[in-house]
Amino acid sequence: MFYAEINQDNICFALLETDNEINKPTMIQIENMDTNVLGRKFENGEWIEVEPEPVTAEPSEQQIMQAEILLSQQEILTRLNSKRKFWQ
Repeated sequence: MFYAEINQDNICFALLETDNEINKPTMIQIENMDTNVLGRKFENGEWIEVEPEPVTAEPSEQQIMQAEILLSQQEILTRLNSKRKFWQ
C-alpha cells in the first residue's frame, strides 16, 4: 500500500510504502509511489497544484555577525593584495 502524508494545510510532504493499512486523516492512500503529489494539495478527493508560499526568513543575530566578519576579512585581504601588487 502507498500513502501520501499531508500537513495541516492538506499539502503532501511525504510518501510511504507499507504492508499495513493506515487509518489517519493525514495519510491518503494512493495507487503508487507517485512523486507528482508532493507539494500538491488534497482537496475534495483530488490533488491540485498550489503556489508555494515564499520563504522570507530573517537572518539571526549570529548570521549577521558572521556576514560582517566575512566582509571585514575580505576587505583586509583586498587591501593586502593591492599593496603587494604595488610593491612588486
